[in-house]
Amino acid sequence: MLRWCIETSGPSRAMFESNFSVDLQTTDYVVLWNVLKKVSADLELSERADLFAGTARRAYRLGLP
Repeated sequence: MLRWCIETSGPSRAMFESNFSVDLQTTDYVVLWNVLKKVSADLELSERADLFAGTARRAYRLGLP
């Protein structure tokens, strides 16, 4: 389902997120992080950057580097 969403809308319009403090009841941070890395492993570096931070920066107008 994650890949379908990314492929349908494109990495520049998708972002990874979690509700980690609540998610901790079902998984740990390392597992969650590794899943997100594996889901995006075959994408270009710029596409991965969008999924992990770039899209959120643009959507929320964050001035972070």
